[in-house]
Amino acid sequence: MGKQEKRVYLEAIRKRYRRAKRADKGKILDEFCSVCSYQRKYAIRLWGCKPAKSARRSGRPSQYDQPALLRVLRKLSPIIPRLFLSSSFGLAWEVLVTDPK
Repeated sequence: MGKQEKRVYLEAIRKRYRRAKRADKGKILDEFCSVCSYQRKYAIRLWGCKPAKSARRSGRPSQYDQPALLRVLRKLSPIIPRLFLSSSFGLAWEVLVTDPK
């Protein structure tokens, strides 16, 4: 069961769990834990929390100059494969320094 399927199943079970009586909550919890392979305590915590909002990075937004960054990457594109194929960083540095491009 994938992450998205578990999230959808969690929402459906959360509603059932909140409406259920105490005797039925244990059965619902056992069912959920066996289907999703979660520990009981983790499942209880999931049901008690509010659904998470979409993750948004805190702080200032990045301010990269896109055209300038692309120009640099285009200039480095012939060198990059040689960097990863070299056996050590020293050899890669020699390629960077001695390459006339």
